[in-house]
Amino acid sequence: MFNEVLVREGYANTMTIQPNVLFQKKFLQLEREARNKKKGLWADDAGK
Repeated sequence: MFNEVLVREGYANTMTIQPNVLFQKKFLQLEREARNKKKGLWADDAGK
């Protein structure tokens, strides 16, 4: 899924809207990992 790639690489935030919650836990975990690894939006030099 393209949205999974975006979250994994740190280029998207996770947003869940009922009833579409099938991938909620997976995307939250991927976002957490991207933040911890400082990928994409979470990089120290992001936005410069």
